[in-house]
Order: sequence, then C-alpha cells, then structure tokens
Amino acid sequence: MPTGNSRNSSDNRADLGGAQAGRDISVTQKSSVRNVFKSNKRSIALGTATLAALLAVVAGYLNASPNDSDGTQDGPSKLSGNWATASGDVQTYNTNGTCTGFYYTQGRFLDIGGPMQCTISSTKNDSDRYTLSVVQSPNQNSYELKFTGDDKASVYSPSGQFLYEITRT
Repeated sequence: MPTGNSRNSSDNRADLGGAQAGRDISVTQKSSVRNVFKSNKRSIALGTATLAALLAVVAGYLNASPNDSDGTQDGPSKLSGNWATASGDVQTYNTNGTCTGFYYTQGRFLDIGGPMQCTISSTKNDSDRYTLSVVQSPNQNSYELKFTGDDKASVYSPSGQFLYEITRT
C-alpha cells in the first residue's frame, strides 16, 4: 500500500490525500500564466479606452472654434465674412487673409485696385482691442478693432480715436 507521499508506478498518479490532480487541484504555474494573461487583457482594454477618450478630447479641442476669454470666437475667426459700414461701404474678410474695403485713410475708404491683405491679431491689446493690419501695396495701415457683439465691431485709429462701425451682412 502506498504511503501518503509515494507514487504508484502502475497508474502514474500521485496520492494527494484523496484529491486528484487535474480535477481538484490546478497547476500553479498554469494558473499564474492564465491570471497574468487575464490581467494584461484588462490593462490593454483599459489603456485602449483611455487613449480613445483622450483622442476624442483632443479632436474636440482642435475642431472647436477658438475662443476669447469671454467665450466668444477670437478675432480672426470672428471677423471672417461680409461687413458693411453705416455709409454703405462693403468690406469682406476671408480667413486666408485676403480682404476688400478695409483700407481707410484721411476719413474715407480707399481702394486703388489690386489685392488687399488683412491680418488681425489673435490676442487683444491693453485697450481690449485687436490689431487689424491692412496692406494694399504700396499703402498700409493699422487699426484697432473691438467687437461689440457677434455681428458688430468698432474700428479705431492706432491712437484710439473712433473711426467707424461695421455690421455683418
């Protein structure tokens, strides 16, 4: 009769106090490998979900309209479109920098023909206004622009003197 720790060579089974290997006792190394695999699957799934959420946030940020500190669109985006003055002068600002009707000198609008380029600052100056630079070679000038609503803006000289108001059309 076999002792508690001996092996029976005829059936090649260990006497484990009534327990049978494979049914009642699992192999520790195999269990460890299985647990590590399950743990890694959970980590991979969690990492993938976290990465997807992060990418969604970044994509949302990149696709969102740029905003001022007051929650409105910033100068370059806000100026884009067609505008008119009270006297009926028409102005257009495109996001690629081309524009029409924005060159103002000696109390009137001047267009000598040819392309006009406008650049608006992305941040406000100390007067809470954007800087608008207009070039139609050989003419160039800078102005200050303050949005007074989504569809209205006031234009000032660099010294801060009010020049005119524009309204989106």
